[in-house]
Amino acid sequence: MAAATVRAYEDNGSGPTSTSVDSVGGTAPKFGTDDNVQSTATLSIPTATGTNYSYWKNFYLDVTVAASTTTEITNRRISMGSSITAGLGLFFKANTGAYSQGSSTTSSGSNGPATPSGYTAMTTSTQVYDSSNAASTSTGKNGGYAQVILGVDATYAGGPGSTTLPNIVLTYDEY
Repeated sequence: MAAATVRAYEDNGSGPTSTSVDSVGGTAPKFGTDDNVQSTATLSIPTATGTNYSYWKNFYLDVTVAASTTTEITNRRISMGSSITAGLGLFFKANTGAYSQGSSTTSSGSNGPATPSGYTAMTTSTQVYDSSNAASTSTGKNGGYAQVILGVDATYAGGPGSTTLPNIVLTYDEY
């Protein structure tokens, strides 16, 4: 049995456009307040209590080389590769339906950073975002999207400019 080759992708834009964001030759995503894979619109740090959020990013698993025998992918999971800096937070929600172009999430009036409605705080432990079964014997998008946003609150001490975020890790079971 030869397993499928699977890579991480992001869909963005009205089309959408699919871009590899895999650690093996992909484009590193950058969060901000536009729908580009590498955002050029900065996410501001609140000057008073509160959390500001980026546009969401639509990450998913893509089978680039089909399995040679009948197998399925299930239990698509997401986690952070390491802890995140205080005052920052990554949040996700499942979208197993149709593509929805990234846009803004309403800012919160509390620090934490506060978890926005409908989202789950991402941790270094894996959390399932799509438990459906899908054959890995054909190429293309496999399963649903993990819609991910970045939150920055007023306690973030890193100052303006860029910061390094932990890797976002997508894992799955194939059987």
